Amino acid sequence: MSVNYVDGISNVASISGNVRMDLFRYELDKDAEGGKKAQEVEQLIMSHEGFLDSYKKMTVIFNALAQKGVYKVKEGEEAPEEKKEKKSK
Repeated sequence: MSVNYVDGISNVASISGNVRMDLFRYELDKDAEGGKKAQEVEQLIMSHEGFLDSYKKMTVIFNALAQKGVYKVKEGEEAPEEKKEKKSK
């Protein structure tokens, strides 16, 4: 298994039955705003089914981190799982 560190997703698209995510990593750049610039380094491609499964898993982690106070959900915003629960009521 290979391990590649990325700082985030710069673009997401659904093409030909797959979700494609362009991944970036920050590089130091004293001339850029904030002293860093995003450099695209990889593309992650998965099926729609795999994407939905990943979304569910990331939602669980997001909610756990929000409960610990790592992320603050702003007033008027809801964590992804909370939105889903309200729609189903």
